[in-house]
Amino acid sequence: MAISPLYEDVQRLYDDFLARYNRKTAISSIARRCEVPVSTVRRLIQGEASTSFENTVAIVSVLTTRANLAKFIERHFPKMSHLFTETYQEKDATVHLPGDEIISLLKDETTDFVYNLASTQSGTSRKQVERLRGEHGLDKLDLLLEKEFLKEGSGGQIHNPSPDFSVWDVEANQRSIGFDVQRLDRSLIGTDAAGLMKQTESTNEKGIKELKRAFIDFASRVAEIKGREDCQGDIPFFMSTVYSVLDKSKLTGEAK
Repeated sequence: MAISPLYEDVQRLYDDFLARYNRKTAISSIARRCEVPVSTVRRLIQGEASTSFENTVAIVSVLTTRANLAKFIERHFPKMSHLFTETYQEKDATVHLPGDEIISLLKDETTDFVYNLASTQSGTSRKQVERLRGEHGLDKLDLLLEKEFLKEGSGGQIHNPSPDFSVWDVEANQRSIGFDVQRLDRSLIGTDAAGLMKQTESTNEKGIKELKRAFIDFASRVAEIKGREDCQGDIPFFMSTVYSVLDKSKLTGEAK
């Protein structure tokens, strides 16, 4: 049976990875780094079974650079490629995509809060976590440190060892955005520190494409601001965006 192009690409990237580090095998090491079960990594690399988009991208992200990962996604997952390339096309480093264990932990709102707080450039501290979330927050912080999803420096600063982490699991992102809605500080509405916007309308397929373009442009603009030297600081923030049609039947041909 002919091997699929996806498996061919994965095997080629794996062979390149082994040659780069002068190793005969590295499946267990890759599994640890991308937080995906060893059996899943082995099946994908050996072309024995397909796996989820999230796990495939997590595995490939360990094997190659972000630039090559973007090309891989564009070739094999074209519907998802714009989300990656528009945000990261100017960078060239291995991207960290959380695996099943951390995604499971982030189902808890406090854990999600602490993890995101530590994942900013300035990181966080035990004092800040205790002030914002009390003893419960410190318990969740200790769990994340114990699992090595966060690291504590000698000066007490706590950070995500993979600051360029990205969550590609749709359900996990939807849940996290729901947490962000709960975290909105309504007392800040009207200041520069918080905003809330909702728009609803009907449009056509051209309008849907324009909305998608605006959505991507907005995400790219936010990423650019986050990376600018003159915008670096120690004020943590979140910004969550979501859009969707209310009735997909006319796009799928199901409308009667």
